[in-house]
Parts: sequence; structure tokens; C-alpha cells
Amino acid sequence: MVHPSVNNPTMAVIYFNAGITRLKNPEWIDGSAVYYYFNSAMLGFNDTMLSLFKPLLISPFVFVITWGTTVAELLLAAALLAPIKHYKWYFWIGMLLHALIAVLLGLWRFSAIMIAGIVRSVYRQLMHLKAGDHHASSHL
Repeated sequence: MVHPSVNNPTMAVIYFNAGITRLKNPEWIDGSAVYYYFNSAMLGFNDTMLSLFKPLLISPFVFVITWGTTVAELLLAAALLAPIKHYKWYFWIGMLLHALIAVLLGLWRFSAIMIAGIVRSVYRQLMHLKAGDHHASSHL
């Protein structure tokens, strides 16, 4: 049994790069990046969505959303080194992150590609663990 990251190390590199790159941007560090992104005339919400989400975007919770995105990406990058038995958590973090990106940002194709990459990276190993192959985690 091979570690999932051996099947798809590109996924870990993509998430690591995204997380680290954000840490170089002052708006991501101070927690306001999501506010600016969703309020952008070119990339952000349309007027209806903005009116629905404005209370959230002007609240302190926007800090949690902004940093939550970065933390999720760095956690997904860390899956490269994690024991396989923890991959269910990485799987659901990735699914939630990309489902929200698809729904809130309208980036359906991007999200579908990233979800497919996550599924490809973990599915076989999770099925072996579910079937009772406890030796899978020894192949790290």
C-alpha cells in the first residue's frame, strides 16, 4: 500500500503553495482578505449575495473565515506527512473547502478538479482501512 501523497504529491504542493503565499499578504495576515475579495466589483459577490453576507463580512467572524481558509490549505498540505488513519479528516476538510468555494465564488470547475484530486489521493487507502487493513498506515 502506498501513501496517498505518493499517488498525488502535486495536491500537497498546491495547498502548501496557496497557504504560504497567503501568509505573505498583509490582508490575509490581518484577517481581512475575504472581506475585500467578496466586496470586489470584479471578483466578489453580486449585489444580492453581498446583501445576504454583508453582516458576516463586517463582523469579526470574517477573521475566522479568512484564517480558516489558510489553515485548511496548510492542513491539506500536511496530509503529505500524516498517518493514513487521519485521512478522513483531510478528506472532509477538502470537501468542505471546495464546496464552499464552488457555491460562494462560483468556481465550479476549479472545485471539481480539486475534489477529484482529493478523492483520488485518499479513496483507495480509506477503503483498505475500512476493510481492516491496519498495515496500510505502516507504509508511510
